[in-house]
Amino acid sequence: MLKVYFINPKSGLESFSYELPLNICQLISCIKNKDFIEKIGVLDLEFDENDINLIDSIENSDNTIFCIPIYTYYSEETINLCKAIKRTKDLVKIVVGGPHATLVGENLLRDNTEIDFVLQGEGDYSLPELLRAINFSDAYNQVNGLIYRDESNNVLKTGEFDRIEDISCLPLQTKGFEYFNLKKVKDKIGFLPYISSRGCSYNCIFCSSSNIWKRKLKLIPASTVIKEIEYIKSLGFNYINFRDDFFTANNKWLDSLLSGLKDLGIVWGCETRIDAVNDDLLFRMKESGCELLRFGIETFNQKSLDIIGKKFKADLAVENLKKVIDMGFYEIRCSFMVGIPGESVDDVKNTISICRQLKSMKSRFWALAPVIGTEIYNNMEKYGIKFINQVFNSTYSNIETTSMTNTEINNLLEFIYDEFKHPLTYYHRDFSDIIVN
Repeated sequence: MLKVYFINPKSGLESFSYELPLNICQLISCIKNKDFIEKIGVLDLEFDENDINLIDSIENSDNTIFCIPIYTYYSEETINLCKAIKRTKDLVKIVVGGPHATLVGENLLRDNTEIDFVLQGEGDYSLPELLRAINFSDAYNQVNGLIYRDESNNVLKTGEFDRIEDISCLPLQTKGFEYFNLKKVKDKIGFLPYISSRGCSYNCIFCSSSNIWKRKLKLIPASTVIKEIEYIKSLGFNYINFRDDFFTANNKWLDSLLSGLKDLGIVWGCETRIDAVNDDLLFRMKESGCELLRFGIETFNQKSLDIIGKKFKADLAVENLKKVIDMGFYEIRCSFMVGIPGESVDDVKNTISICRQLKSMKSRFWALAPVIGTEIYNNMEKYGIKFINQVFNSTYSNIETTSMTNTEINNLLEFIYDEFKHPLTYYHRDFSDIIVN
């Protein structure tokens, strides 16, 4: 029987940016009742980096499995973690998955001998299948979306991963919560996240979502979401942070959800598009407990919005933001990017000027990063972008454009962070004064 340990790797972001890793919670819920699994453990390095010391006490056995998500922004740190594990635990097997693994899987396995398996795409079905194959010494070629090595050390791929069309039949993500110290999370963070959908129907050139999800949106039934939120509330959490890419995408689903949330009497936040809200929707959202709204605006320059594929008008964005502010939401957060193709220093300064006028919102500026799997990464010459280095960090730029040097981009970011504060300093605020106890 297998002993399976999930590791939530440390991202390098400040501790106040922590959120319970729902991807790990979901995968735990998919394997927790399998009869070939003896033990499940979690090492949450993002919450407590001292969890790394627990690795020493874990058995060095070929029945010990480490499952680790890997992300482009800190892929190097995660790979180094895999190397550190294998230095003292040479018999264990390491499985990596997640967005970065999905996009560069074969190279990831070929270049890093400490990794034993790469799972691409959604792991709800494929991870249990892989663990079963490991336990019973079955052939790996029946596991969809798997990249592995054969006995001759050749890197093999079982084919394209299957996309799960109906996520309503999957085990519930909250079934994995029990493997985390929720009391410490509540004391330190005060809220829990929840994902009620997968995917996004838009195709912004800086986002890999369209590559991974193929612009399809998949929803958990509103009735199921309400039951899940009721359970989270029973754990003592009265603030929920919905982490969907586009929370208000489906009006019929949203109507049912808002009705249920209103009855629960909780406080919640979400992310949506600025062109997907109106007076009536904003009123109903606030009435149902919404107090935090996040919008990806990116820029107030219309030409730049058109280039990056946001598909809304800058004037509409300003108009709707004023409406949102007038509604009296507790916090409004808008994200912006510096380094958009064709955008000049003056264009960025214009965006900054408008942000100053919209004083009641929190403005978060990031460096545009052409990460693997995005349209902009695949066509950098077309967009007039060059890498200065391959270090991905969303707060400092690693590119230059035809309209701004790397120095100009980073000087702007330094100036912005000085005025608006570092983008992470208000990533999570204390909502205790509005949360209903």
